[in-house]
Amino acid sequence: MVATNRKTALENNVKFSNNYSQKNGLMPVSKDEPCRHCGKPDWCYRVGELDVCKRGELAQGWYKTSKHDDDGSHYLAPINQQKQSRPKQRREWYYENKSGEIVVKVVRVDDGNGEKKIWQEHYQNGRWVAGLGDIKREDISVYQLREVMFARLM
Repeated sequence: MVATNRKTALENNVKFSNNYSQKNGLMPVSKDEPCRHCGKPDWCYRVGELDVCKRGELAQGWYKTSKHDDDGSHYLAPINQQKQSRPKQRREWYYENKSGEIVVKVVRVDDGNGEKKIWQEHYQNGRWVAGLGDIKREDISVYQLREVMFARLM
């Protein structure tokens, strides 16, 4: 009975995937075009140039991207399409409130190996503290709003 339920679930998943593929470019693997990573004709799928192997296999010439689907399976991309990693750096962006005071800072740190960390900080008692604290999102202006408004006047 378990095998029957599993088979039914897989068939339903493939039917869903086929319907979904027509709208969103998702293509399930098949007997004619099996997964390039595990070689199996089921569970896995492709989205444009990316593959998802639901068994977690990785073929030579491919790499695991930092993005994954809702089930946690990583998108796999051909190595020739791998984006170049940003150099090791720290960047900061400052956001003002409606009165023009700087109230939020967004920090991005790249490690030089393709990994990044991004977080928000708010200014409190003379120093930057992680998170937004008591600041409401609707009180934060669009990034560089004053510069955009000035540019429109020019």
